[in-house]
Amino acid sequence: MDERILMAAGAMGLGALGWWLFRRRTLIGVVIVAGDGDLASYPDWRGYLRTMAPDFVSVKICDGTQAYRPSTQSALIAALRADGHTVHGWGWAYADSRDKAIGEADTALALCGSLGLANYHWNAEKYWSGTVNPSVDTAGNAEAFISRWRQKGGPLVWANASSKGAARAPQQIAKFDFWEPMCYGGSAHETAKAQFEHPGGRYQAYRGRRGRAVMISTGRLTDSGSPMGRWHDSVTGQPGYLTLLRRHKPHAVSFYRAPLNFDGNRYNPPLARQAAELRGQVQPNEVA
Repeated sequence: MDERILMAAGAMGLGALGWWLFRRRTLIGVVIVAGDGDLASYPDWRGYLRTMAPDFVSVKICDGTQAYRPSTQSALIAALRADGHTVHGWGWAYADSRDKAIGEADTALALCGSLGLANYHWNAEKYWSGTVNPSVDTAGNAEAFISRWRQKGGPLVWANASSKGAARAPQQIAKFDFWEPMCYGGSAHETAKAQFEHPGGRYQAYRGRRGRAVMISTGRLTDSGSPMGRWHDSVTGQPGYLTLLRRHKPHAVSFYRAPLNFDGNRYNPPLARQAAELRGQVQPNEVA
């Protein structure tokens, strides 16, 4: 169901009904960086997406305070909508000061307005988190962004941030609509199970005011050729993503693959099959 319909329902006092309809199952999303980059290997990418039938496709629209390749991305959004897809926007947050955070919020708000987007995924990583500069005011910069967002009546906003940054700004993360951690990694000790279920793991550690979502990556391999995540359980009984999603029931699952990969690999089935196995099997409990 299109979020704009739900927003209109909310305006008519039907918000609870709208959200009940929205939450009947975990939503499935696909994340795209650049239309002419991610999709270049798939001339029939529109056919792939029609087969997969995601609930939303999230397209990069911002790079800090700059619009990201506006003509290319606008054409991609138009094509996606022509095929009946709901489109979200996302952007990288580099802000290491409050002024930059406000500038990034203003850029994203303007683009969401001009493109008619009802959801924005705030992808804040190492610059905001303090990885590059440990003295950066992580909480203050997040507060500046989300305060500006609320002040201007922005659409639903998802905190697709690193867990290190979230640990320094838990009160601010709780002000976003959804916490959407990246639950994948390239080292043996950083397994999907640990990220979902360890007491200090990425998924359970924080929560947005409407609930939790999650970003996973089942198409990427590390430089050594090992997977960043397995869809099915391993032969030794370690739970794969499908088992973990059934167990934790997030509001939404965003599949991130860079470069975009619709095909399977020796560890995981094709993306459309993963979506089919997930669809209808997970009743989310992560919607307020």
